[in-house]
Amino acid sequence: MFTFNRKEQVALVVLCAILLLGIIITFLEGYLDDGLPEFKAREAAVEVSPVGELPKNVPDKPFVVNINTATTQQLQTLPKIGPRTTERIVEHREKNGTFRTLEELTGVRGNGKKTFANLRLLITVTPP
Repeated sequence: MFTFNRKEQVALVVLCAILLLGIIITFLEGYLDDGLPEFKAREAAVEVSPVGELPKNVPDKPFVVNINTATTQQLQTLPKIGPRTTERIVEHREKNGTFRTLEELTGVRGNGKKTFANLRLLITVTPP
């Protein structure tokens, strides 16, 4: 039968390795091009409402109220803010100074997390 000397054996192994490498590269090129599934956009199964909607009783073009400088009339234009809550906000301002963050408004009695969530997009706290 055939017997190969040392140089022929090395050459045969190198040729087999090159052939195997070529087959692997060819396979991977085809797999990477066609292996990714195609995605198609579909309509949502349920109706989705946008995040961060304004409360229903807010005008179409709301204005932002600075709770550090607003008058009682301006504060009462905000949803869920009545005369008593307005008084508390003004008292808090006079007693503790200006609000440094929006979240400080939740410290005023009558302004919980729910009311604050409705007001968040409608108020600001820039320095007076």
